[in-house]
Amino acid sequence: MNRIRRTTLALALAVGAVAAATAPATARADKASDARERVGLPSISEQQRYRDELGLPSSAATVRDLNERWAQGNVPGATTEGAVLTPDEERELDTREGAGHEIATAARALFADDPAGTFAGVYIDNANGKTVVLVTRDADAVAAKIRARVTNGSRLAMRTVTFPMARLSSIADTVAGTSDALRDRGANVTATDVDEVANRTAIGLSPDTATARAVVASALAPGDVAAVRFYDSGPATFAGVQTLNAPPVKGGQVILSARPDGFYNQCTSAFDAYRQTRTDAGIWVYDRYMITAAHCKLGTTAGAGWFQTELYFIGVADQDTLASQIDSMRVPLSKPVDRSNLVAITSTTDRYIYYRQSQSADVLGERVCMSGARTGGEVCGTLLSRSHAETIEGIPLRYLRIASFNAREGDSGGSVLQDSTAKGIVSCSTYYNSAWRMCYQHVHTALGYLGLTNVEGA
Repeated sequence: MNRIRRTTLALALAVGAVAAATAPATARADKASDARERVGLPSISEQQRYRDELGLPSSAATVRDLNERWAQGNVPGATTEGAVLTPDEERELDTREGAGHEIATAARALFADDPAGTFAGVYIDNANGKTVVLVTRDADAVAAKIRARVTNGSRLAMRTVTFPMARLSSIADTVAGTSDALRDRGANVTATDVDEVANRTAIGLSPDTATARAVVASALAPGDVAAVRFYDSGPATFAGVQTLNAPPVKGGQVILSARPDGFYNQCTSAFDAYRQTRTDAGIWVYDRYMITAAHCKLGTTAGAGWFQTELYFIGVADQDTLASQIDSMRVPLSKPVDRSNLVAITSTTDRYIYYRQSQSADVLGERVCMSGARTGGEVCGTLLSRSHAETIEGIPLRYLRIASFNAREGDSGGSVLQDSTAKGIVSCSTYYNSAWRMCYQHVHTALGYLGLTNVEGA
């Protein structure tokens, strides 16, 4: 993808996690508020947003009642990722996403070779708990083939649309590949991706004007304009910080690199990872790393070391992938014994990571969480896009995912996760579908480009 535009780089330099809460009216609410902050739960309004996205009861009264009962220990088995979820709600979401991943995998495999242009996408519809497979024809026949391959066929729904996935992807590639020429003609293309739910290629323009749309349309094949959704993308920014410290080195912690003149970049660690190799003598060797966002190094000196707060030395970055348009970087651990498979949620709460998500396993509508920075604790939402490409501060990035919530200035390099699964590395904040959203580099992509085997604990 060619250089598209230049925006303002925004790395947080010194940001503390702030817990801003209005004094509750009752002692009962006081206890719920204190308990919520200890485990990193977001505000009541943020919990409402998350539960609403998941199709769960989300009134303020419902959420407050859940928080208060949970603080008193009256919701046994509840989980607290992004919101208080009852055991029944958690089971439904797990079942829903398990079916979604199974159906999506079957559908993608069925159309791995799709010369007829039938397959158009797949997503979880959290309003009804179904996984929707989009096709351009033969919906009943496709449904029968998918149900024969899965165990949760009752969760499958079909939707017939106009444009196949291959065509939408081709349009995105065409626009990205001619972005310099389009800009010279008056269309500043800032981002492209395939919007599977809308069955359109989403093209971000800055600004989104009739003239810019006409310029883009003139570069497309006849009929392709109908397959495009334009939007005003606004100025995307990089996001890095959470005021937590180690050792051991783990995800969700403040990391910083300083120059002799006092300038420093402050970001967040994502996960610990390792590289597994075998010597000629047949001995397995493990090299240990911390991984974070590559743009965190911008403005630092070559070979600069990375530290945690209180100047605990982590190591010196030895590889980043910006040249490959992937926002990831690795730092060899100077003390490999300090590794862990933990992500810090608050200063007193950690979460274990046991797995990393496969690059092709995610599906729109699934839960996505971030341990993060100034956002404080953990915030959760749903996956909106699997195919975003954008240029930030003159740096083109590709293969980004977009989540439904926003990253704030100070989240870069942080942990994208859900339950015990590592999902990605926080990269940026982008204006998408009429709101600011967090975008991240998928962990599988980052590991592959960094030459690493897996995350710790996998």
